[in-house]
Amino acid sequence: MKDNQTDFEEIQAQMGDFGEVGKSLEWEATSPTNSVPFLDLQVSITDTGTITTSTYQKARNNYLYRPPSSAQPPHIIYSLI
Repeated sequence: MKDNQTDFEEIQAQMGDFGEVGKSLEWEATSPTNSVPFLDLQVSITDTGTITTSTYQKARNNYLYRPPSSAQPPHIIYSLI
């Protein structure tokens, strides 16, 4: 039976060989983990196979919201997050 590292290396090699030369995507792979960020969630799989999620925030999340006190027309305030 193969270990996870061997499986990971095989998948990584197959991803690197997929597509035409010069037209394929370049993949950057790190070592396998049980947790990945996906959209605004951190998705994890425990050793028992349970899937858990938590809120994920990027390291450089600037919260680029416009405050109502900004110099915007009044109708803009209603379209803010």
